Amino acid sequence: MPVKKSIAIVASAAVLIAAGGTAIAIAQPRPAATTPAQGAAVSYEGLTVTGYVEAYSTTAKTLASRSKKLTSVGIDGINFTADGGAITAVTDEAYALLEQAHRTKDRAELLVGNFDDELGDFSPGIAANLLDSPANQQATASALAEEVRAHGWDGIQVDLESLESIVEKDGGYTDRVTAYLALVRAKLDAVSTKKTLSVAIMATAGDYRDLGYDPAGIAKSTDSIVLMAYDQHGPWEKTSGPVGGLPWVKSVLAKLLKSVPRSEVQLGIAGYGYSWPGKGDGTQYSAATARTIAKKDGARVHWSTTEHESYTTLKNGTRIWWSDAHAVDDRVKLARAQKLGGVAVWSTGLADPLD
Repeated sequence: MPVKKSIAIVASAAVLIAAGGTAIAIAQPRPAATTPAQGAAVSYEGLTVTGYVEAYSTTAKTLASRSKKLTSVGIDGINFTADGGAITAVTDEAYALLEQAHRTKDRAELLVGNFDDELGDFSPGIAANLLDSPANQQATASALAEEVRAHGWDGIQVDLESLESIVEKDGGYTDRVTAYLALVRAKLDAVSTKKTLSVAIMATAGDYRDLGYDPAGIAKSTDSIVLMAYDQHGPWEKTSGPVGGLPWVKSVLAKLLKSVPRSEVQLGIAGYGYSWPGKGDGTQYSAATARTIAKKDGARVHWSTTEHESYTTLKNGTRIWWSDAHAVDDRVKLARAQKLGGVAVWSTGLADPLD
């Protein structure tokens, strides 16, 4: 999921947040049309279609209304504890989403990551505590397998992010990630060989090992690798830009495909946007909210024919970039053209419905 979770999230179109003041540095947009070119309906045939849901903010009713194209649901519900030796408790809300996914005959994977609520972001320290200790690895892998056995999850997705700082100090962490996934695989197989293991990895046009991932090694233990091809730009940067521009998406995907079978890759797609205000912190918006803000402001919405995302500039200088249904369609087309195994949209509560 999105790397900078500490940014305020606005999913409701009824909420309007746009800071005033002098605009910060804004990247010049590429040549753009007012609206994207319209074509035939995009086919999802042959693709696994995963929709992520956040247990703390998405209800079973919302999932039911947006799951027409989904074949799998990734439920963001638990994390490794601060000491790396256990997993946090699965909430009733997460179990309700599991039941809803099975009600519509969709698969459901439980996500586990190194997100730290106090930090408001993914924690390298939690990952180090997990990976430095064979006892912690054994305990958490066993706990994940037991959770799958006890509650009927179809699999686990491991989401270890922001590992660059610990990898820079000790390159061995990359191999430890691979070894940990192999351990989780073995524990799941002891429950049932039909249970899946996937992993979400951050995107780079550089060396994936520098981020803590050995794609070829990971692929030996996992059923799929979700490439989080988003957060190319965000409000943590001074200059605005696309959430995951199509040229960048193609470059990070091409790098990954050098070492991983296409059929095992799911292309992670953003279904949200970010703002760059003149003053104050930026905000993460749902696609619908971004459109509503532009409409209320009387701002013209542009479609970048290069980045394949929408953007607007409000009267107060705030710039917003977002990935809407048209942007998702173009990335689904890319996944089909590249013969990938599937697509994964973050998130069901933020994105336009997959119709």
